[in-house]
Amino acid sequence: MTRRYLLSLSLCLPLLAGCWCIQSVPPVDPIIDVEPVITGLRVLIVEETADRPKLPASQQSIFTSVKVRQYLREHSIEFRVLDRNDVAGDWKGISDTSKPAAVPWLYVTAGNRIVCTDPLPQSVDAFLALIKTYAEPR
Repeated sequence: MTRRYLLSLSLCLPLLAGCWCIQSVPPVDPIIDVEPVITGLRVLIVEETADRPKLPASQQSIFTSVKVRQYLREHSIEFRVLDRNDVAGDWKGISDTSKPAAVPWLYVTAGNRIVCTDPLPQSVDAFLALIKTYAEPR
């Protein structure tokens, strides 16, 4: 009898210990799939990379301008230049929602809203003037 009792006790103790451990783990919230909340101003230029050399020099300078990059960095504005065949991630929904009529095309978003969808301005100054209307509201 003692032998049978010890055998059954040795089989039950790990089960009881396991139940005690399971009960001490806090419940986990279910994973809910939600749209990401995007904050801040973001600027996207969709272009055909192979056609960039065909653009006027004043428009090409927007892509490499230190003045543009510095302004965007100072105002914490996310900036991307993507080929129209490589638009992905958060930007994919924007370019799908509002297909560009031509390239290069400019998108400006505030949070999850598109606030500007226009052809790329013709110069650095025109580009910055347009961006400033959204970055520095009156």
